[in-house]
Amino acid sequence: MNKEILKIYTYVNGTNDPLFHDTVNGIEISQYSFSAKRMGSIVLSANFMYPECLDSYWEKGKQYVYLRGEKYFVKGVPSSSKNTDDVRYKHDIEFLSERAILDNIYFYDIVSDPSSPDRYASNSTRVLFYGDIKEFADRLNSSLIKSGVEYRVVIDDIQHL
Repeated sequence: MNKEILKIYTYVNGTNDPLFHDTVNGIEISQYSFSAKRMGSIVLSANFMYPECLDSYWEKGKQYVYLRGEKYFVKGVPSSSKNTDDVRYKHDIEFLSERAILDNIYFYDIVSDPSSPDRYASNSTRVLFYGDIKEFADRLNSSLIKSGVEYRVVIDDIQHL
């Protein structure tokens, strides 16, 4: 049995601010399956019983849960079913890590400081790099900006590296 209870949240008022998040109909999931492969995909799935059919509720990119400090969004439209054993509906649900967006992003070799003439700049997905960690982080951040991804590499106190 898992120790953490998952609560399904949804965005309210079109904002990502945690103050405006609200739980969905009090849904709490205590039984779920979580597996993560090293440098691979994460699979989080669950099923729960609920007195109402929630098929019309789900909106792409709106519902999510927190697990170990990371958001997992509902993947697709969950399926629901009902049988004669229970008066409630069974909902099968699969979640996708918010980091999964990085799976389809190419790293472009972008020079963050174009005034530096001695740095190789291809602006392609073929990366030839020789430099320090700060320059690599700058290039990676420039690539993420070009790709429209909100993630950034943060290096605190670069002088001590």
